[in-house]
Amino acid sequence: MKKRYLLIPAAVVCVLTVTISLVYASSINSNTALGSPTDQIHAEPNQYIASFDTVKIDTADFLFYKTNAQRAAELNNAEMPSDQHLINNMLKDKITAYEAVQQGITVSDEEVQQEIDFQRDVFENQMEQTSPEAQEVYDMMKNRIRITGLSEEEFWDADFVKQVYKEALLEGKLMNALRGDDKSFETIEDFQKYKEELLSKYKDKISFNLE
Repeated sequence: MKKRYLLIPAAVVCVLTVTISLVYASSINSNTALGSPTDQIHAEPNQYIASFDTVKIDTADFLFYKTNAQRAAELNNAEMPSDQHLINNMLKDKITAYEAVQQGITVSDEEVQQEIDFQRDVFENQMEQTSPEAQEVYDMMKNRIRITGLSEEEFWDADFVKQVYKEALLEGKLMNALRGDDKSFETIEDFQKYKEELLSKYKDKISFNLE
């Protein structure tokens, strides 16, 4: 039986390194831009650099994301996107999860834990490192855990990991709901376009602190 390897599409892309390289494939050419461009973040640790309502990105979130993006760029021989581009990518996922909640979609703690348990099992026991791609994914995930300073046990039990998976599940449920409601919405590319539209929809409500 074919093993499942992929995380929930899209939202996990933004934070967990298992899918960080897919960010480059799907969004490196994105033209969406919010606020004035910036290449360096100067905000203090734990300070919000982008926020509105319950959508928040703090400096720690961003620096972890950027570290993994740098690793992905090295592995893919790709150009490193600007800080603003990375923030926009993070916002698209968080705003999509936010929109799911606004539409009445919910995710239980049990669902989150089930997905974490499954993905941890894939990472620790099922990932066959028989190709450069599989090895890359494995190495990036190991690096993701390493830079947190946590043990693997602490990492998988951390609140921020649970939040990432919750947002991923919300995004996945919204994607499935849209597929059911609108037959023109059929591909991941359609969903990426929808996320761009959501970012534009909420852009005037987002507060930035990038200096």
